[in-house]
Amino acid sequence: MKAADANLSNIDVARLAMHKSQNSDVKDFANMIQSDDASALEDLTDLMNDKGVSLPNTLSPETKTEIETMTALSGAELDREFANMMVAQLQKEIGMYHDQVEIAQTPDVRKYAEDLLPRLEMHLEKAQRLQSKLFGESRK
Repeated sequence: MKAADANLSNIDVARLAMHKSQNSDVKDFANMIQSDDASALEDLTDLMNDKGVSLPNTLSPETKTEIETMTALSGAELDREFANMMVAQLQKEIGMYHDQVEIAQTPDVRKYAEDLLPRLEMHLEKAQRLQSKLFGESRK
């Protein structure tokens, strides 16, 4: 359920950044996140269906608050908030997936986590580079 919420959150936040940002680096990163998380969500949905678990149909209150915060922003402020949110979210997700690799009781859940970790780690590296670039620009 937490993984599904994270995917849904990332997709919505990335979609918002793609529409509101004027920065091509932000738009490119947001597009990658939206595409990759949609793919991961499809795989997760299949896994959840196999386990008889339903996909959540609403976002967490925390996610709704984050989206409301981003909706109120524009320009460089929006870009920096998006980068900050993605770095924090990806760090949290990586920790969650590492935990699942260690504690998952079923091989297919463990495999899903193992398969997704390299992509999440790559996303985090890109998010951190984007964050550094955006905050570097704000100091010029």
